[in-house]
Amino acid sequence: MSNRREKYPFGEESDKISEELPGDLQALTAEEIVEYGERLGKEYAKHGENGKQYGIITGKRRDGKVKYAAIKTNQIRNVFGAIKRVEMEWTKEKKKEKPDFSRIKRELELLKPKLAYAARHDEVKPLKTVLDKAIDGVKNSNDEQVAFGNFMSFVESIVAYHKFYGGAD
Repeated sequence: MSNRREKYPFGEESDKISEELPGDLQALTAEEIVEYGERLGKEYAKHGENGKQYGIITGKRRDGKVKYAAIKTNQIRNVFGAIKRVEMEWTKEKKKEKPDFSRIKRELELLKPKLAYAARHDEVKPLKTVLDKAIDGVKNSNDEQVAFGNFMSFVESIVAYHKFYGGAD
């Protein structure tokens, strides 16, 4: 953790992936979705592996060691549920003869305050950072349908790997 900011909380993988995510999620490949989902799911589920601790860094203990936290399953599911509701509206709109995605884009943008509310818990702040960038990647896309599909796959991948790596209830 050399030269890391001393501002907590932060997730090292969240920081990296926020920078790596393309500005247009249409460009995200299936391999990247899986890789990013696994990296984030592992980070968001506090655990130890091969003598190394993973989790969201929330500060330091009195003995100077790093303090880790995990996103609880219900926290990640609440975020996922809000995203799934937008997806249902997206699916309905796609079936129309003349789809108008402006309302859906508005709902997607309005996920940001919901993420901010969830991020009142320090361990959720890194997830908010990543998903805010991903939402922008859908809104700025030349092909919103492909970008939204990639966004949904990305979020589903995070949830799946979070559970796989022992996401706590």
